[in-house]
Amino acid sequence: MNIIKIRGASLSFDNNIIFHSIDLDVEGSSIILLTGASGSGKTSFLRILSGSIPRIFKGSVGGFFQPSLKEIYRKVFYMSQEPWFGIATPYVWSEIFSTGSSEKDPMNYKNFLKELGLLHLYNRSTYTLSAGETQRLLLLKAFLSKKDLLLLDEPTSYLDKDNAELYAETLYKFSLKNNLSIIITDHRIDLWKKYTDQIYVFENRSIVEYESSFYKDVYNNFLEKLRSLSKERSVDEKRRCISFKIKYFKYPGSERILLKDLEGSICEGEIILVKGVSGSGKSTFLKLLIERIVNSRYKDLVEVYYENIDEDFVRRNIIYVPDNPFLFFTEPIVEEELRGEVELLKKLNIDVEKKFLSIKRLSSGERRRVAFLSAIGMKRRFVFIDEPTVGLDPFNKYLMLRLMREYAEKGFTFIISSHDPHVEAVSDEIIYIR
Repeated sequence: MNIIKIRGASLSFDNNIIFHSIDLDVEGSSIILLTGASGSGKTSFLRILSGSIPRIFKGSVGGFFQPSLKEIYRKVFYMSQEPWFGIATPYVWSEIFSTGSSEKDPMNYKNFLKELGLLHLYNRSTYTLSAGETQRLLLLKAFLSKKDLLLLDEPTSYLDKDNAELYAETLYKFSLKNNLSIIITDHRIDLWKKYTDQIYVFENRSIVEYESSFYKDVYNNFLEKLRSLSKERSVDEKRRCISFKIKYFKYPGSERILLKDLEGSICEGEIILVKGVSGSGKSTFLKLLIERIVNSRYKDLVEVYYENIDEDFVRRNIIYVPDNPFLFFTEPIVEEELRGEVELLKKLNIDVEKKFLSIKRLSSGERRRVAFLSAIGMKRRFVFIDEPTVGLDPFNKYLMLRLMREYAEKGFTFIISSHDPHVEAVSDEIIYIR
C-alpha cells in the first residue's frame, strides 16, 4: 500500500454528524499525528479505517477512499486507546506468538522486547501488566503483524516521559526501515513533533493543519492555566492524616519485589500524586493501601496510622476509580450513573443531552470524566483514582483538575496515580515510587 487517498470522509451516528469533508493523503513511510479536543472524532476516524465502523459500531460513513475501505481493512493493524482490549492470551510469550511469530522469525521479537524494556516480562501473565507495559507489548504486536498501516490510538497515554520518548523513537525507526505508514491520535504534541510528517487537528467537524488551527492557541493557553491551580498550604493548619509504611510487596509466584520501604502520609483536603515510571507499581500501591484500610488485609506487609481522624470514617469514605473506567461503572446510562445529578456534566464540558446515552457510546475521554463525576457525586471523601487525565486535551484536563481543586478545598482528598506532569504541577504532595 503506497498511498491512501481520502476525500470528503464523513461520519454520523443517528443523524448526529461527527465530522464531514475530511481530506487526507497517507504515503508510505509517513507518520501522521491527529489531535484535537476530546470527543472531536479522532478515535472514530481510526475506527472507520480499521473497519470497526460500521461493522461493530453502527454509523453512517461517506466519502471516497482509494484503495477501497475493504482493501484498507486487510492491511491495517489497529491499537485501541484502551490497551487491555488488545490482549487475547494469558501470557506475554503467548501474546507474541499469537501474531504468527516464531523462534525462527527473521524479525527478532526478543530484540524488540529489549528495545521496549519488556524482555524481563517475557514469562509474565498479561493480566499483571500495567497499562503502560501493555501499550508497549501491543506496539511489538503491531510490528510483528507486518501490516502496511498502523493505527495507534493514544499509544503513549499510560507511559512516563522517558518510556514515551523511547516508544516514539522506536516507532519512527521502524517506520523508516520498513516503509510503513502510521496514523497516531495523541495530545502529546511536543513529543511527536520531531517524528511526524504532518499534524492535523479535528476542529469544527473537519480537520485543519495544526499551525493554522484555533486549537494551537487553546493548547498553549490552557497549559499555562493548569499551572495556576497549585496551592500553598498553611503550615499551621491542624492536619487530619493517614500515615502508611509498606514494608514490601510482590505478586504471588513472582520473585520481583515491586514495592519496598515505601512510606508517607495522606492528609485530608490534599491532592496527592503517586509518581513512578510505567510498571513501577503505582496502581498496585493504590489497591494495596485500599485493601489494607478497608478490609484489613496485608497487615503484616502494610502499617497504617491515623492522625486526628477516625479510622471508621476513612474506611467508609474511600472510593476507587481504576484506569479502565468500564470497571468502575455500575449503571448502563449516563444519567443513572450520575444518580440524576446531570448538571455535573456541565462542569466538565460534557453536553447535558448526553445524559441519555449509553456509557459505551461515550468517547474514552468522556467516560473518564463521567467516572470522575460519579465518584465525587457519591460524596466519598477519599478518592483514589488511577490515570484520570488520560485522553484529555489541555482544556478538558484543566476543567477536571480545577474541579478537583475545588473539591479539595471542601475537604475531599484525591490520591492520584499518574505520570502526567500537569497533575504534578497542581499536586500538594508527591509520593515517589522508584
